[in-house]
Amino acid sequence: MVMHTPSQPHSNSSNGYKDTDNGHTVDVRAKQQISSALEELRTELDQADWVETGPLRERIRKLKELLSVLPYQDGGDGLEVEQVQEIASKIRQFSDLDTLLATAVLELQSALQVDRVVVYEFTNPTLGIVVAEAMRDGFTPMLKEKLPAVTFGLGSAKLYQQEKLVAIADTYSASLSPYQKQLVDRFQVRACVSLPILTKDGVWGLLVVQQCTAPRQWQNADIQLLKLIEQELEAQLQVAVIQTTLQQEVEKDQILTGVANKILQSKDLDTIFRVATQEVRQSLKCDRVAIYRFQPDWSGEFVAESAGSEWVSLLEEQRNNPAIVNNVNYCSVRNLADEGGLVGTTGRSHSADSYIQHTQGKNFHRGQVYRVTNDIYSAGFSDCYIKILETYQAKAYIIVAIFQGEKLWGLLAAYQNSQPRQWKDSEVRLMVQVASLSSIAIQQLQYQQQLYKRSEESAKLIERERTVFGIIEKIGQAMDLRTLFRITTQELRRFLKCDRVVIYQIYPDWSGEVIAESVAAGWPSLLEMQEQDSILKTGLISSERCNIKEYGSPVKPDADTYLKETQGGVYTKGTRFRKVNDIYAAGFSPCYLEILEKFQAKAYINVPIFRAGNLWGLLVAYQNSDVRKWTEEEIGALLQIGEPLSIALQQAEYIEQLRLKNLEMTQVAEVENAIARMAERMRHSQHAETIYRTTLAELRQLFKCDRLAIYRFNSDWSGEFIAESVGSDWVPLVGPDIKTVWEDEHLQQTQGGRYRNNETFVVNDIYTVGHAQCHIDILEQFQVKAYTIAIRERLR
Repeated sequence: MVMHTPSQPHSNSSNGYKDTDNGHTVDVRAKQQISSALEELRTELDQADWVETGPLRERIRKLKELLSVLPYQDGGDGLEVEQVQEIASKIRQFSDLDTLLATAVLELQSALQVDRVVVYEFTNPTLGIVVAEAMRDGFTPMLKEKLPAVTFGLGSAKLYQQEKLVAIADTYSASLSPYQKQLVDRFQVRACVSLPILTKDGVWGLLVVQQCTAPRQWQNADIQLLKLIEQELEAQLQVAVIQTTLQQEVEKDQILTGVANKILQSKDLDTIFRVATQEVRQSLKCDRVAIYRFQPDWSGEFVAESAGSEWVSLLEEQRNNPAIVNNVNYCSVRNLADEGGLVGTTGRSHSADSYIQHTQGKNFHRGQVYRVTNDIYSAGFSDCYIKILETYQAKAYIIVAIFQGEKLWGLLAAYQNSQPRQWKDSEVRLMVQVASLSSIAIQQLQYQQQLYKRSEESAKLIERERTVFGIIEKIGQAMDLRTLFRITTQELRRFLKCDRVVIYQIYPDWSGEVIAESVAAGWPSLLEMQEQDSILKTGLISSERCNIKEYGSPVKPDADTYLKETQGGVYTKGTRFRKVNDIYAAGFSPCYLEILEKFQAKAYINVPIFRAGNLWGLLVAYQNSDVRKWTEEEIGALLQIGEPLSIALQQAEYIEQLRLKNLEMTQVAEVENAIARMAERMRHSQHAETIYRTTLAELRQLFKCDRLAIYRFNSDWSGEFIAESVGSDWVPLVGPDIKTVWEDEHLQQTQGGRYRNNETFVVNDIYTVGHAQCHIDILEQFQVKAYTIAIRERLR
């Protein structure tokens, strides 16, 4: 049966210092002082920054002194007041809550001669844990057991606050539910009394006395003793709780100091995240701590996590199931934004459209907790949000914002997965402080990275300048065009680490061609692609593919229509360069794309080369393997090289002109000397054939041609070859058994034509000079591609 004790009448003495409670009197002034001291202590604890704890500890000491003098007086019902005071005195000796409760249950068990006394602490409105137990041997212990409140009589803390007392004389005959019977039988309970232990916030727990060997009719004296000890426990509990809270806050402050040092000394984001999540989870003893980071478009992902081994990793889960990130962004963050706030901070107005994507994070304030949820199933969440939380295995959580300046950077979240959890204000504060520390550390790291980046950029700039100046110095030292072009293309391609660098020359008629190239292995040469009629020469230079056209070749390609129409295009109008990161995104015409595809080019930079104020050509760097985002430094390097290249080009051309002029003068002198020697030999020799053979061999070597021959006219302008010097690769025209006939009637018909007037005739290409086909046929018979004819004496 369940027995409720009747309420007792209260009477106040006329002096106002005594208050009668169940036949006993206590000092009213002492109770008021205790109550006042507790309220002041709570207020100070709420406002304390945990730096200076001396005044708080002094208040606790004075409060314990007040409790130690609180009197108990006999109301005449036979209760041994000395026994109560003795128990109270022993309880008051201890400030540690666990020791205090263990002493209380042990003394009560001895005083009441019962089988078991326990103190039960509520962890939520219907569940709790046995935190202290004194028990005779032979029974199933309850200590540390997590049990429903109904085990001790009523189903919730609220019912205990209303009923004040539950007494059961015999569990076998009492009206218990099957579930209750199962619970009491588990612990061999035959009779019990349960009283609520009250604090300012409501029912903290229960003081429970149990008889296991047999039923027991609980006496009034038993009840009164329990009530007085329960009152003592309530007072001591409040002091102990406050002192424990103070000690915990001091410890948390020490922990936070350690965490702060670790976070602020971290050299990278991964370390910051790892320290923050690991230290918070260890301090809160929760199942998971994670950091979620927002991207500029307000999407986001989990970037760090510390979780127990028995729980699914959110980092792995979001990789396997990208929808989680989207759902967090749309559903859960919206819920986070709509409700919740840190105790002691300014709250936010609720808005249906306040989720992150629409507000750009502007509705959230620094240090504000987006959500503190003790039980996800009783928080009124939407179905979509519940589904996401179940994916996380979460049953309770705290989520705090991480800011960078005024911008929301991300979230720090602590999850309890095993069961709902009543989060404490101190735990929320710890989360806020760690989030703030993380924010500072991230900002500090970003600043350091900016400094490092600037330092690195400066170092790269210095290195680039050094490299570019080295290339410019080499260009300035080049004494001929071939060396100049080779150095420029080869060194620039090395510096840019690109696939190809070319020099493209533009001729006065706006035709043009590639005249030098350095190309990486695996790519065909543009010089070879444009090569025609063996005009271009190719070679390997310094183990690189570096091809250079014979500068000044007389053959020019067709004019570029665009360059001709625009007289040099944008480069003659002040444009310093043309940068293309992706040819397919540049809006080029199909025909131009087709040309670039033949070059295998996907990105390029053009820099003009000027000579004497006129557009001479282009210096071009190509990327063939992929598109490329050309940097300002790379463009700057090309521009820096372009100007000295123009100067060096003029210098090399001038030197080349001097060289060619000197060579020409040398060759003229050599020819004149050879002719003089031949004339001298002819005057002193009687064998003309020998003179011709010797002189022609000497001249052919000097001219570096394939054949040099003497053709003698007859009086009718017919004639024959009388002497020659010819290379071994060609058919001879003169010999003991060879008689070569020139079957050309033109000279006979014109009586020697231009040769009658001692004219010289030069033909660089028999196919472009305008010869008749019959004349070409004769020349092809003699294997001739180009020739020069000179008359030394007019024949009559």
